[in-house]
Amino acid sequence: MLAQGQAWKSEGWPSGGGDLGRLIRERDWSAGPLGHSSDWPQSLRMAIDLILPAQAQIVVFWGEDYRAFYNDAWKARVKAAYGADAELTWFDAPVIIQGKAGMNP
Repeated sequence: MLAQGQAWKSEGWPSGGGDLGRLIRERDWSAGPLGHSSDWPQSLRMAIDLILPAQAQIVVFWGEDYRAFYNDAWKARVKAAYGADAELTWFDAPVIIQGKAGMNP
C-alpha cells in the first residue's frame, strides 16, 4: 500500500487517460508556470483524474491564467491549447475569459 501522498508523486501519473493522459506524462512541464507535474496540487491532479476517463467533453481551467486541462472528448477542437494560457487559446469562451483579472469585458 502506498503511503499517504505517495501516489501523487508517481512518475506514471496519470495512469490511462487516453491521448491526453499520455500527453501529461510525456510533456516536460517543469519550465512552465505549474512546474513539474509531480509537484502539482493534489486538487488539480484529482480533477484531472476525474475528467480524463469521462465520455463527456470536460475542461478544467486552473490558476490565475486559467491553464486549460481537458479530456480526449475535447481534443479534436482544442489540442494545441493543453496547459496553455486561456486568454491566448480560449478566446471563443468570453464568459470564462472575462472573469480573468485585469481583462476588460
